[in-house]
Amino acid sequence: MRGPPHAHGRRSEPVRTGLALTRQPGSALIARSNRMLLVVRLLAWILLAAIVVLSLVPPTLRPVTPLSHTLEHAGLFFITGALFGLGYPNHAVLLNFGAIAFCLGIEIAQLFIPGRHARLADFFADVIAALAGVLVAVVAGSMRRRLRP
Repeated sequence: MRGPPHAHGRRSEPVRTGLALTRQPGSALIARSNRMLLVVRLLAWILLAAIVVLSLVPPTLRPVTPLSHTLEHAGLFFITGALFGLGYPNHAVLLNFGAIAFCLGIEIAQLFIPGRHARLADFFADVIAALAGVLVAVVAGSMRRRLRP
């Protein structure tokens, strides 16, 4: 006997998932998907921590890029929003409110850091970019699920 029948009545063949031998159909794909989800979530949290550090250190310690100030903000917040959207696809509303609160918190915190300035333009650029990142990720994930056989 190969293994217990599943709800649909068919028996499955053993599948090697890297760490264990399992009989669950598609388990290798599930294991790979879970690892990827974990990596995406970890990257999202690392970028969020980087934003906090870069936003609160004195200006002399910030790295300088050839990009404009607004483009730096928009790019970093868009990527972070997209990673959170990919990492937590069923939580778009919570992510949107969280992004707004985070952006507001970062700008308010800068009021208390010598040499840093809270700017309304930065707040709007950050919020718009983060929300756009979440939106793109959620829409892409939704389209991917629809196109999957």
